[in-house]
Amino acid sequence: MSILLPQIYAIANPNEFKLHLACWNGEHHPLDVFVQDRAEWDGWNRWRSGRDDFSRPFIFALIDFYPQADRWLFGGAYRVLSRQRINHAPSYEIALLPESEPFIGRLKVVLKRLARAKAVNLENHYQKLVVAELLTEPYSGESFCGFDNIDLPFTTLETIVRS
Repeated sequence: MSILLPQIYAIANPNEFKLHLACWNGEHHPLDVFVQDRAEWDGWNRWRSGRDDFSRPFIFALIDFYPQADRWLFGGAYRVLSRQRINHAPSYEIALLPESEPFIGRLKVVLKRLARAKAVNLENHYQKLVVAELLTEPYSGESFCGFDNIDLPFTTLETIVRS
């Protein structure tokens, strides 16, 4: 029997949230960014395109957990405080919701990628998100498998060394 996200992480008004599906941007995997530098990860939620993707009061951020198909790591829930320009670039001013902190980097959910969408309405998916796993500690990268078994991409190896 599956455990659904609303059973462990209650959101009273999911229609006030955008679901941020953070995926490889052509240069970096958000999972690697999350492990290496949380401030930089927060920047992924501050970044604003000209389309105003996070047009609602809150953001529920999921990170593509690329070592496993259709798995997403919870990256935090944020309140959008304002939409602004920093150095002539559009940006969001955000604040982490304290109730989301215990789940950051620990909660993994199952979600089949929705085409190429990176921001969708949470209410369309919230009731269907299945909890895949709740880690005992926040995810900190792949564990070291021993020198004889190294067959890892450089970005993963770099994260292991930094951790």
